[in-house]
Amino acid sequence: MLPMNRETLVIEQAMVRALPAAHATQRMLDRVPGTELSFEYIFVSGAAIVNAPSAAQSLLMVLDGIQPVGVNVVMLDQYGLSQALGSIAASNTLLPAQIIESGAYTNLER
Repeated sequence: MLPMNRETLVIEQAMVRALPAAHATQRMLDRVPGTELSFEYIFVSGAAIVNAPSAAQSLLMVLDGIQPVGVNVVMLDQYGLSQALGSIAASNTLLPAQIIESGAYTNLER
């Protein structure tokens, strides 16, 4: 879905902010009780985040959605590589690390 006007863009971005807080974050806290939301790297993907009008809006959606603690590096998966790297990691553990360091992901904090 592509937002047709500013109003639908704002609605889409509000959903992106609300869903991680309600679903993914709670799921992680259920699996690992007592964990703080502190991560060294945060990898994000998805059309709503990748296609945001600016990198700043992408970063704000991620930070509002998961509300991490501490200093984090947010990496944007513009090309949809994350799923493939997860599959490849089972057979070749070095390849995902090499691709991540190659510049295929965009650092949103620069």
